[in-house]
Parts: sequence; C-alpha cells; structure tokens
Amino acid sequence: MESVDLPAPEMTVEEAAAAMNPAGTGQAHGTGIRTVYFNDMAAMANTGGTEYLAGSVIRKEVMNSDNTEVVHIATMMKTDDPMYADHGGWIYGTPDALPMAGAQGCDECHAKAPTGNRVFVSLTPSE
Repeated sequence: MESVDLPAPEMTVEEAAAAMNPAGTGQAHGTGIRTVYFNDMAAMANTGGTEYLAGSVIRKEVMNSDNTEVVHIATMMKTDDPMYADHGGWIYGTPDALPMAGAQGCDECHAKAPTGNRVFVSLTPSE
C-alpha cells in the first residue's frame, strides 16, 4: 500500500464548513498532519495518470494539532454502482460507515479537485 504525508490543506471558512469542520479553521478535517493511503489499484491510477477504476480505495488519517494521535479517518472507495454516479463514482465514509450519511459535503469539496477526478493528493512530487 502506497502512502504520502501532507500538511492540512488551507481553505476558506465556507469550504471548511462544507468539509465538516464547523469551527472554520480553514483546514479540511482538522489542523494536524495527514497520511493518505492508496490501495494498489488507486496508486496505479494516481501515479499513472489514468482513471480511478471501481475498487480503488483511498484512506486518510488525520492527526490532532500536535500530531500525537489520529483524530479522524476518512475513506473514499470508487464504485461502478450508478447510485454514486453524481459523486463521480466515489463513496465517502469512515471505517464505521461506508457510505456515510451526509457525505454530500464530502463530494461538494472533492468535486473541486483540480484534476477533475475528485482526488486532491498526488503520490508523485510536483516538478
């Protein structure tokens, strides 16, 4: 399984609220470092620039502000179920709930990913 460690992304207060961060810190899912894991299928799409296929799974673990413990885990799983077509085929959730109720806020933010595939993270460093 491939992974990458990242700082919390900056965003507007409105975007933070849509990302289930009602405190409006300006950072998605909290202020700590996050580790993003890709299963083999998702890693191949991410590094090869191809479409994410059904079965791709991305898991994000977010640390607290002093980076001493995981405080949030989010999961994205790609499916070919037409029920999720309006979310680009992605199902959003947590380890306890996939799909997660109220995941519309997840997709509203992820739909803004610059790559158009609803994934913000790259496993390859930018030049």
